[in-house]
Amino acid sequence: MDGPERLKDFSKKYGITYPQWRDPQMKALKKLTIQGVIPRTVVLDRKHKIVLRELGYTQSKFQHVVAAVEQAVKGTQPKSLSRPSKTKKSASTSTLSYSVVKTETLASKGSVGFFTTVTVAAKDRPIVACKDYGRGALLVMTWSGKAWKSTYVDRKEAGWSPSVGFSPQGRLGVSYGGGNSNFEIRFARYDGKKWKVEVVDDQGKAFKATSLAYTAAGDPMISYFAKEDQDLRLARWDSAQKRWLVETVDSKGDVGTYTSLQLDKDGYPMISYFDEGKQDLKFARWDGGKWNIQAIDTKGQVGLHCSLALDQAGHPAITYFDLTNESLKFARWTGKKWSFSTIDSEGTVGQRCSLAFDSRGNPAVSYFGNGALKFAYGTKGRWEILTVDSGGLTGNYTSLALDSQDNGRISYFDVSNADLKFAWVDRLNR
Repeated sequence: MDGPERLKDFSKKYGITYPQWRDPQMKALKKLTIQGVIPRTVVLDRKHKIVLRELGYTQSKFQHVVAAVEQAVKGTQPKSLSRPSKTKKSASTSTLSYSVVKTETLASKGSVGFFTTVTVAAKDRPIVACKDYGRGALLVMTWSGKAWKSTYVDRKEAGWSPSVGFSPQGRLGVSYGGGNSNFEIRFARYDGKKWKVEVVDDQGKAFKATSLAYTAAGDPMISYFAKEDQDLRLARWDSAQKRWLVETVDSKGDVGTYTSLQLDKDGYPMISYFDEGKQDLKFARWDGGKWNIQAIDTKGQVGLHCSLALDQAGHPAITYFDLTNESLKFARWTGKKWSFSTIDSEGTVGQRCSLAFDSRGNPAVSYFGNGALKFAYGTKGRWEILTVDSGGLTGNYTSLALDSQDNGRISYFDVSNADLKFAWVDRLNR
């Protein structure tokens, strides 16, 4: 799915010399696995029969792959290479708090719907932004109450990892990555009549994983990953100077992918993100004078696709993908320490998760799992699990917003058809 330039950068970074083949339409992926676009290893024997599938990398998984390749080369019958199965428990209940009203396709011409993000406007009308890969553009979809309207905000190789939101004054904005080889972070403002696009940062191949938040005064902040320097950065709009102020939050190792930004009651930023070098979940918090940075979860390969939200007490909570156990995890600050739990571990679940809290203070999560779009709701010490859309390979790049009635509004990518889709998931028994 990535462009040739990113493939070259990846090969150079890791010293890869073997032949590589791009699969932009994901035709091979669909035939080889029901999982999504997270890297997988598939081993075939001499008769082109699949003898092993693995997701991600751990030492034990690597040993399984090596053993399978050696047997395939020798032409011998594969030995049992299966890992001990995980302990599985059903997280669903017979009485659910939510139901799926409908799912619909918002855009279907070309490859559209990558990196979706959703927010809810006045009158509970959702707004969705995403990358139209075929057109190389940032697409914004708005619901009028009767129909969806599409607007191409930026057509200059735009739309990587957007984040859409409203300021307290009701001004709409979208942060995103742009460019083909000279990557940069951009911000698009809507004044009610037209969009204005500006460059936030063009140094160090600032590229992806943007997350947008607004101060009480209506000034935007954006956290993002600087690709070339492998740093986590934060950009703040200074309304007095009328310019963006950029700072590096964390530069120790390869850090900053999958950023998620929130502001506390004092307007200080908090950011969850992934340390790719150490494969850890990290958290940075500004205290007014300095950044306090800590590794939240370090057990295995954890922290991918993290999503940060604040509970009713203003405490941070994070959902994230545990690659080692292929499960969806939940970390929550109690006021004294971080508590951890597993939301879903049935199969391979938890990629591209998106977290929000309802008016009752209960967490809700949309996520990609087992080739489908799923929704989890935490209530009374348990998690209710709802499969929202399982038609084909679908549910990747999910984003969740709750409206004033706690109804779930989810944008996502239909991998099988390369379409932008949307789900209306309503709260029951209000």
